[in-house]
Amino acid sequence: MKHIITIMAVAAIAATTAASPREPAEAAAVPGAFPPGPAAVPGASPSGSSSATLPVASDSTASEATPADVHIAFEDMTLQGDIYQFADTLKHHGFHLDKRMRDVDSFLFHGTIAGTSCYFQVSYTPTSRTVYRIMAQPKHVNINAYVDSLSVRYGELFDSKPGSYQWMTPGGAVLLMTPDGMDPTLVIIDAQGYATFKEERDAPKIR
Repeated sequence: MKHIITIMAVAAIAATTAASPREPAEAAAVPGAFPPGPAAVPGASPSGSSSATLPVASDSTASEATPADVHIAFEDMTLQGDIYQFADTLKHHGFHLDKRMRDVDSFLFHGTIAGTSCYFQVSYTPTSRTVYRIMAQPKHVNINAYVDSLSVRYGELFDSKPGSYQWMTPGGAVLLMTPDGMDPTLVIIDAQGYATFKEERDAPKIR
């Protein structure tokens, strides 16, 4: 493995590959929506599982190597802070809040990504409501041109194989899934946000 600095983000991205964006979900009533985010993260729910085979190192190494003030960006906006602050930032940049899906710790937005209108889901942690993941489905994009644009934004490809491309940055990780006959799915994970998600998910419940 070339980098270990964002392994928590890689673990979360690996888990998202287990869920198909076309499966029925709570958000299915909204055109273009896809399955709730937290259930796709390892351990987030009893039904959550992962069939991905990305390389994984220890979480402790990742947390030590990733500075707390480094975050990944989405459309030139830093993916950090609580969901309401980030929602205000998205609105300021022209995105529209479509639905609050509090039962799955996500908000659904729509707007223009990669030059095309699409829906995207912003997931946040269960306690502090810290944003940590974005899943989007840009439609009718030229995959080669889109991969090039993502490489300009996030740097050299970390890995690529038929149907998927991955980027690693000091602040997080990016996965673009391109299944045949379907719109691509873009997943962006903030490493620090995902670390917060894990801490809050695994914290002992107070009775």
